[in-house]
Amino acid sequence: MKFVIEQQPTTIAFSGSNAAQMLIGSKPYWITGMLLDLELAKTDGAGPTTTQDFLYRSMTSLSLKGGGRPYIQIGGPDLRSLYWDMRLRLRGRHKMPDMQPGAVTFRHQLPLIFGVQPIQSDDSVDLFDRTAGIAPDQDLTLQLTWAAAGSTASTGPIGTNRQIGGGTLMRVTLLGIVPESPEEEPKYYPAWQSSQWAPSQNYAGKSGTVDIPTGYFIRRSLLMFLNGVTTGTPADNRTDGMSGNAIQEIGVKTADGRFPLDMKTWDFTQKSQGQFQVADDNAAAPGAAFAAGASTTAIGYNAGVGLIDFAKLADTSKPNQASPFYGLNMIGKQTGAVKLAMTVDANTNTNVVMLHEAYLPY
Repeated sequence: MKFVIEQQPTTIAFSGSNAAQMLIGSKPYWITGMLLDLELAKTDGAGPTTTQDFLYRSMTSLSLKGGGRPYIQIGGPDLRSLYWDMRLRLRGRHKMPDMQPGAVTFRHQLPLIFGVQPIQSDDSVDLFDRTAGIAPDQDLTLQLTWAAAGSTASTGPIGTNRQIGGGTLMRVTLLGIVPESPEEEPKYYPAWQSSQWAPSQNYAGKSGTVDIPTGYFIRRSLLMFLNGVTTGTPADNRTDGMSGNAIQEIGVKTADGRFPLDMKTWDFTQKSQGQFQVADDNAAAPGAAFAAGASTTAIGYNAGVGLIDFAKLADTSKPNQASPFYGLNMIGKQTGAVKLAMTVDANTNTNVVMLHEAYLPY
């Protein structure tokens, strides 16, 4: 087997509130992932403030499609869910930079690895995990939708009185393999998708439920718990619900009423980030005045984001139920066979963003 790292010759330039496409087309190799290199140029006005996870609020959606297959569909409200999914599945790697004052350009690389085992036994990242990949496809296209630019005298996605500049762009590097036999070809492809749930009322005892998508294998689900208004400077910040402001419990409920996962939200987020040492901000620090865009060692984990690995919860000895590689087998299952179950203390301005790492066989 041969390996390929190919940076694309063109970039996706920033255009406020507009979508832009990159035609990747057919490559002489299977694509196992991408390196998304974001360069965000910004300027400040007087008295600027920063939004939480500001860097990935600069993009509102990302899709990768080809040959009639939607491989990646991430959106609503932005790409924070993709950022946190990669951070958690890569065990804390690739933290975004802190906000810096003035006219600066941030550069951040986010690996997008399609396979289900991105970490090798020696704890290194496997850029060429062939448990999933995209076959050569002449129509393969990456589409990115940019957020509004904001301005130096008003509110915007990255903060108040902070403007995204025209030099902002996304650079894409493809990661691939050249199989030397049919046995080395990936047998599954990604069908990742994001969704949102805004509870219409409060729910006690994990009675607020959301169906896990059917028709796929579901390996992992990233959950991001948000509370706050999105008008003006977005204040929909991640929260563990400790103060009763959002969602205090999370569970996985099966059709027969079992709860293979049943935890307080703050315990769930800490469990998901056991290898983290530095938090992106102090949202989880007890009693601290919230400061977005400033990392801290005062606490080692980030509030309001957790990852469910279904291959670790399900009975993988029964192929019709689950696979040890690809997780829950939801192909041919009825809607509601597996649900996320939540205790909602306050539904006003509460939103759960989900990113499901879904797979299908070729």
